[in-house]
Amino acid sequence: MNIMIVFLILHYGEHSVTEACIKSIQGLGLSVPHEVLIVDNDPVPGTWDYPHVVKTGNVGFSEANNKGYAYAKNELKASMVIACNNDLLFDAAGFPEDVLTTYVDGDDYVVGPDIEKVGTGEHQSPIDTDLRTPSQVKKTIFLNKLVLAFYPITYPFMRKYFNGRTQVGVEDRGSTPLADIVPCGACILFTKKFVEREDKLFEPETKFYYEEYILAKRCRDKGYKIVFEPKLHVMHVDAAATNSAYNSESARIKRKMRNTVESSKVYLKMFDGKE
Repeated sequence: MNIMIVFLILHYGEHSVTEACIKSIQGLGLSVPHEVLIVDNDPVPGTWDYPHVVKTGNVGFSEANNKGYAYAKNELKASMVIACNNDLLFDAAGFPEDVLTTYVDGDDYVVGPDIEKVGTGEHQSPIDTDLRTPSQVKKTIFLNKLVLAFYPITYPFMRKYFNGRTQVGVEDRGSTPLADIVPCGACILFTKKFVEREDKLFEPETKFYYEEYILAKRCRDKGYKIVFEPKLHVMHVDAAATNSAYNSESARIKRKMRNTVESSKVYLKMFDGKE
């Protein structure tokens, strides 16, 4: 079996964060062929001392990852693509090669590893065990629009809400793989079966948010198997990239809510009127 594993790192913000991620991948000591691909999605692209860099210029999560994926698939001939945020850290004990390689050419299409938040120990994947329903999404759109309409008044309450909120995955993860889950977008493995059949990782594209549910819905419609694998474990310095790029917390929260509304609409259209 020919293997080429490509670590697709979505860069945004501080170079030191991305460099730490790359160093941790190099520390895995993988014996199978693999490459690191940097997708530079910063508004001001940087200079990199690495052979494989795709500069996208702040086009959003989905489009940036898709452009990197096209390079990984067509230029690097990837048999597995590991799409990850730049604020992730890998280690050999938590990301064993023998477990990783079993998924390259297996029956699954998408694999979500266990993602642990640095500092709190919270586990962020999978984010759900089922798709969000159209009625749930419509409620999300309505509430976000309502808050945005009165944002000068609602901001103090939303600030308190977001500052007290943590992203925690489902509690009953267990110690064995779980099927038909919604993986956390901070790190997703796309196997050979997916790479052979698909030209994009995330479709339809959104700028930010709901990418995981859109992916899960698309896979379910096509009969692609998604699995959560607790034997693959990574650490997440959550939001180290995006938070560093915003001086105003008010602007960051408003941006998050606006993008949530737009991405929710994209996800809702996938149901085509079906609950």
